[in-house]
Amino acid sequence: MAEGTFNEHLLRHFDAYDGAWSPVTAKDEVVHRQITLSKDERRVLFRFHENLHRGPKKDDPVGACREFLVHNSGRRASVSVIHPKPERTETRLYMTREFDVPRVNAVWFIYASHDHDVPCIGWMPQALFARIEEGHPVLLMPPIPGCVTDAAALWLSNGRPIG
Repeated sequence: MAEGTFNEHLLRHFDAYDGAWSPVTAKDEVVHRQITLSKDERRVLFRFHENLHRGPKKDDPVGACREFLVHNSGRRASVSVIHPKPERTETRLYMTREFDVPRVNAVWFIYASHDHDVPCIGWMPQALFARIEEGHPVLLMPPIPGCVTDAAALWLSNGRPIG
């Protein structure tokens, strides 16, 4: 599964006007709790947060933090997002305790929502994400407006669990 931008089905599902995603890797996201953003993910981030800290986050822990809405919990969280190498454009997001660590075979995403003034970030199983991207009906139980709690939700589509 390659990275990409939100298509019309994903935009409608998340009530977003822009979004991007990439597959979760075992090394960075799961073990190191960090996400190196793709070009499209950076584009979405920069709609809200442009002047990011350059260099190690320990040099300015407060200045490295930006506010996000965590899709999986529905809560706002202060998350470190920086350019770790001052001379490069690489952008890295460090997951905090407010952000459950994604599992391998999941998709990480960031989107700009019509309803929020900060970027929304989250993850879900690849199988569920693919169903939404393809435009298949997906029922989330229990329905929580504006968020999905992955651990508590029962993913159903056409009567069968997904992922």
